[in-house]
Amino acid sequence: MPDTTFVADFYNTNAEIENNRLVDGKLEFAVTLRTILDSLPKGNFLRIADIGGGTGRYAIELAKLGHKVTLSDISQGELELAAENAKAAKVTFEAIICADATKLRESAFSQDEKFGVVLLLGPLYHLLGREERIAALSACAALTKPNGMVFASFITKFGHLRDVARRDPGRLAREAEFYNEYLENGKYDRRKDCFSHHTHPTEVRDLLRGIPELSVERLVACESFLGFASATGLNRLSEDGFQAWVEVALRFASDPCSLGASEHILAVARRV
Repeated sequence: MPDTTFVADFYNTNAEIENNRLVDGKLEFAVTLRTILDSLPKGNFLRIADIGGGTGRYAIELAKLGHKVTLSDISQGELELAAENAKAAKVTFEAIICADATKLRESAFSQDEKFGVVLLLGPLYHLLGREERIAALSACAALTKPNGMVFASFITKFGHLRDVARRDPGRLAREAEFYNEYLENGKYDRRKDCFSHHTHPTEVRDLLRGIPELSVERLVACESFLGFASATGLNRLSEDGFQAWVEVALRFASDPCSLGASEHILAVARRV
């Protein structure tokens, strides 16, 4: 299993940065939240587990709608900030649990209690081995009621490579040995303070086929065909102007071309 204490330390140190990440990634947040909401049964209040939910951005929006949300994260610092954010938003979580997504079966989550929806919007970024990602997804499936929904997010290799091209294009040649391996296995472990795994849309589908309890309904490109850099230009628009772009982004979010253009991919799966 990975040494996820590095991940906890990183997010404890950078809780405020992560809290603000989805401000810059406004389209990612909007497309992800809309995809979740559009997939839920209408008129029902559900028990939802947000695993790796950080400072509570999605959990708060879901709690505002009346859902009973349990927020979990590996970072105690982020959970403390989430509690402050929830108080400011005047919502209450059903529970806040500090837990490692790779050890859910050993955590405060009861295996006898099931959720209608489980979110895994972050932990898979930091699991380098395929077997570790399968274990985390399987644990989430075990927490989900039959016919319930699991949403899992991934970072793409293309998104990282675009960022390198934009910020430090010479790095590809300077660190050719590292990037030759990276293109094969998606392991981004060149930093000392944290590590991550980046993937490709076909790898996401292949991974999810390894969890027989889950049936994939669709993949969604969270930045759609725009990608992160272009999408940040939308942040200056009025709300009406921004929502017009959200609708277009959603229209093409499952197009294979958009899946290749996006930094983040959201897998929508049903518990069978």
